Amino acid sequence: MQVTIRWISFAFVALLGSISLCAASLIPGDADISSAADIIPGKYIITLSPKAPLSQHLRSISKRDTSIFITQDFNIGSFKGYAADIAFPADVSHLTSLDEVLSVEPDRVVRVIDDFAATKTLDRRALVTQTPISNWGLGRISHVARGATNYIYDESAGANTWAYIVDTGINDQHVQFAVGRASQPGYGGTASGTTADGNGHGTAVAGIIAGTRDGVAKKAFIIPVKVLDDRGAGTVSSVIAGTQWAFNHASSNGRLSKSVLHFSLGGGYSAALNNAVTSAVNGGLMAVVAAGSSNSNAANYSPASAAGAFVVGASASNDVRASFSNYGSIVSVYAPGQSITTTYIGSSTATITLNGTTCSAAFVSGVALYLMRLFPELTTPAAVAAKVLDLCTPAGSLCILYNGSGY
Repeated sequence: MQVTIRWISFAFVALLGSISLCAASLIPGDADISSAADIIPGKYIITLSPKAPLSQHLRSISKRDTSIFITQDFNIGSFKGYAADIAFPADVSHLTSLDEVLSVEPDRVVRVIDDFAATKTLDRRALVTQTPISNWGLGRISHVARGATNYIYDESAGANTWAYIVDTGINDQHVQFAVGRASQPGYGGTASGTTADGNGHGTAVAGIIAGTRDGVAKKAFIIPVKVLDDRGAGTVSSVIAGTQWAFNHASSNGRLSKSVLHFSLGGGYSAALNNAVTSAVNGGLMAVVAAGSSNSNAANYSPASAAGAFVVGASASNDVRASFSNYGSIVSVYAPGQSITTTYIGSSTATITLNGTTCSAAFVSGVALYLMRLFPELTTPAAVAAKVLDLCTPAGSLCILYNGSGY
């Protein structure tokens, strides 16, 4: 639904600092470590009280002259709000004065995370050994000790689970996504209106999660949620819209407990984006998020800092934190993130080798889907997260992702 309210009012001046009026707050653009250049002038995200009807709110602001143009409304569990173009600061100030408005924050640019620059085991089941392997990460996550040259996994391999990949789209013609596993209808949230991947980042993520050669959960379904363009850039509001679509799609198809919402993207801290992701998690959809690749505290970025998100850092082949990986108390687990070969765009067999927490988070999403299939009793994000943490291999101060194969 798109609702439009247009009136012309006062002259435009720059917004600086923080304004706090009544129950709401204006979250300033410089309240985090991101560049001011990431702020999109005149575009805002308004978060409403969960009990506030959007229609009632719109009536309240229509009683005065405003420059508000609503572009997208959001309703993800307890998270309610909308994105809007607002020309004049007086209108922003007015919104913060309304009791039903919790916050108003500038919309901003979101980018792909990485621009291509004691033994615990599961019951032994029908295990498969893949030899050779295309990347060392597969060997690492299926063995307690590092240096393995094969990948060991249960033959169920994540069958009848779903990865909602919030990214640049997917090359669904790649041979590693055979038998239509990546051709299910997705979400085209950019100007192209399609889910085709003109950047390659989303396809690389998909390959690690579920590629038949390069991936972890080789039988999982892959659903593209395209919110970033061919430059690998988008907006916070577009990511929230994609999150809403994925949550509603998984819910309406009865697959919340068998799905992962995957984010290998990020930007500066956004309360609205964090609230949207947290609401999806609280509603039963697991969110796996790359910590980021800036060698910084992951708590300064979104959606990594969302409560309930399962945040992943990158490890090197010697089981130490990769030098570029973000870190901090919110990082749940570490997974391989250097020199990882995976699927790419340009042809049905294209590959790329890359570094970053993009790869690490994809390994975790793959293992999460793998465990969901193996253990039907893992029906909540918290239960799956607890299983991943129970299995991970201690390595100094890190805990390295492990699928529990028994080797």
